[in-house]
Amino acid sequence: MTHPKDWKSVKFANVGTDEAFVREMLELITILEGSLIGGAQRERAKSAIMTIMNDGLIPACLELRTIRAPETASLPMAERLQLYEDFARKLWKANKDLTQRAAKEMRFDIGFLYQNDKEFEICTTSPIGRNSSLNIAGPWTGSSSGSDSTRQRETRERTTSWNISGFGRVRRRPFIN
Repeated sequence: MTHPKDWKSVKFANVGTDEAFVREMLELITILEGSLIGGAQRERAKSAIMTIMNDGLIPACLELRTIRAPETASLPMAERLQLYEDFARKLWKANKDLTQRAAKEMRFDIGFLYQNDKEFEICTTSPIGRNSSLNIAGPWTGSSSGSDSTRQRETRERTTSWNISGFGRVRRRPFIN
C-alpha cells in the first residue's frame, strides 16, 4: 500500500465557489476561526464542517444537476423519481447526520431539533431537558421566581420560535416523522 502523499491528485467534483452553498460553508470556517473554540477542537470542527460539504452537500448538488439535465426528462418515471429520492436522502444526511456531528465537535447537542413534537417540547420547556450548551431563551422562559401557573401560561402562549444565544431568532419547522 502506498502512502497518501504518493497518491495521484484527481479532481473531486466540478463544484466551486461559484456555488452559493460552497461560499456559505467556507464562511462557516471563517466564523469558526473567530470563535473561542481553539486548538484540536477547532481542527475537528473544521473537518466536520468540510465533511458536511464534501459528503453531503456536494453529492446533493451533483444529484440536482442530474435532475435538471435535459436528458433526464426522457427517463422512465421510476428512474426520475429515484433521482429525487437520492437528492432528498443526500440533503437529509447533510442536514441531520453531518450537521449534528459538526455541532457535537463544537460541544453543541442539537439532536432535540430532530425529535418528534412531544420529545421536542420536553427538551425545550423543561429546565432538566433543556440543552445547557445552547442557551435557549424563548417567550416561555420567564424568571425562575415566577409561580407555576405563570410558567404554565407562558408555556401555552409561547410561539414556535426561540432565541439561541449567538444565533439570533430561530424558527422550528416541523419535521416528518
